[in-house]
Amino acid sequence: QSTDSDDGLTFLNNIVDAWNIERLNMFSLTELSVTFSGASATIGPAMTIATPRPIRIESAFYRQSGIDEELRVITKQEYDSIGLKTSGGEPLLIYYDSGSPTGTVYVWPVPASPTAYRITVLNQLTAFADLDTLYNLPQGYAKALMYALAIELAPLYQKEVSTTVARVYMAI
Repeated sequence: QSTDSDDGLTFLNNIVDAWNIERLNMFSLTELSVTFSGASATIGPAMTIATPRPIRIESAFYRQSGIDEELRVITKQEYDSIGLKTSGGEPLLIYYDSGSPTGTVYVWPVPASPTAYRITVLNQLTAFADLDTLYNLPQGYAKALMYALAIELAPLYQKEVSTTVARVYMAI
């Protein structure tokens, strides 16, 4: 029934909210396809890279003549140590400044023309939008959510949580 589904989504989002409050933050991985020119691009809602501002960049590559070229994700210290940030060439490195409210993605060396990138970012998950959207969750999240949801929903349906379900959930 749709009301059962609605209840499940509400309880699921309540679990995510509670875990985030307890600093058991939920994350999802998102792969972005973006094109920009120059050394940097802003990232965040309504920015050059229009997406929720990520926690960090997990990986990135660009495609050149049909071949994927991986970019090494570097730290602020590594980016700061690059003396000439305007030098041209094929990009090798990517750095993410997670400033608020807008982040900035930097590539080095700076390509001469607009370049298409595939960037995988880690975002904090604050709620599931609906029951149809697919989320790329880190390993183990689905099982933890499934057992937590079973425990949360049981009283709604006048059910007792089995000792097995409780034991598995506590072991996660």
